[in-house]
Amino acid sequence: MELSYTPIFHLSMVMFFSIVGNMFFLFVLWRGKVVQRRRLSPVQRLLIHTCAADLWFALISLGTEIYILLQYPSFPGPPIICKFVRYIQAVPLYASPFLLVAISADRYQAICKPLANYRRNKSPKFYGTISWALAIAFAMPQYIIWKGGNNRCSTIYGVESSLRTGYVIYFTFLAWLIPTFMSAYYYIQIGFAVCKSKKLIECADRTTNYQHSESMSQMSNGTKEYVERLRKRSEGFKTQRSEFDRKRNRTVLLTLIIVVLNLMLWAPFVCANFAQIWFPEWLSPFTITLMALFGNLNSCVNPYIYIIFNWKTVKQVFCACGKENGRPSSYRSNTSTLNGLENGVNNNGYLKHVSFEASSPDKLKTDRTWLSQCSLLPKN
Repeated sequence: MELSYTPIFHLSMVMFFSIVGNMFFLFVLWRGKVVQRRRLSPVQRLLIHTCAADLWFALISLGTEIYILLQYPSFPGPPIICKFVRYIQAVPLYASPFLLVAISADRYQAICKPLANYRRNKSPKFYGTISWALAIAFAMPQYIIWKGGNNRCSTIYGVESSLRTGYVIYFTFLAWLIPTFMSAYYYIQIGFAVCKSKKLIECADRTTNYQHSESMSQMSNGTKEYVERLRKRSEGFKTQRSEFDRKRNRTVLLTLIIVVLNLMLWAPFVCANFAQIWFPEWLSPFTITLMALFGNLNSCVNPYIYIIFNWKTVKQVFCACGKENGRPSSYRSNTSTLNGLENGVNNNGYLKHVSFEASSPDKLKTDRTWLSQCSLLPKN
């Protein structure tokens, strides 16, 4: 009796924390969108799909499994219900890793091939639809390996032992190994692209500083003072660019940690399945049950990882509750400029932080003539 109620307790705890975490995650996204007055990013839209898969797993997969364990050994329902319940239990097990691959592919497109983001077949909606369609299709074997009758719902492994080995390998490759390798490939490419871009930026900064020093040696004192004022005011653009790079790298790190945890948490579950097939005497039923429960933890850790990585956003959401605007006007101005940077509008973001002082007509004419010959403004 103790052994039967131990997994029920663990499943109930996972179900509770998964529902609370994912509902809180959805609240933060919705409230943050209202407070910050901006659209959801592609990663956030794909994370909503992941949240839906986790809630499906918590409410339907774990909920029905707890009910079946409480009714064990009898199954309350006809054979078709047995097959259908086992099928809908397996759909989020495939959807979650496929959605993580979709997030990795989206980050790869945004960083390595940014122009491809404007294609319809590269949108988050497209990635989410494909992930759910694959999950629905790959969960179909559940209708084959489960059978009902005589108030029981069990697998046909006892009759076809080779089918059990085949299905474990099938699940391991499609729901664990292949998504992991695909995500690893995308993040390796992202790492190479980030390292390459840093080297190019450093090289460009050195070239710009050299050209600036050469140009300054050929200017008059009045023009030098004007250029120095202009250069100091342009530091806001550099600060925003570094802030944008920091947020981009933070997003990549967030999704990378989610993918790595998905790999680590599903590893004990896969090992337990293989141990039951090839080395059933090595592990006790209690140990196998506990190892299988690690895979269920994946549904409740994802929202808490997001909350940890976006703690400032969470505080802003709660601090803004009850306020009409939710934040100071200066913060909205900075956010709108960052939105411009995300959309590639570099020159507009630059000019927002440059204010030209009124000068005498002769001096203004001289300055405009010099500016037409020099390349201070960043080019696309």
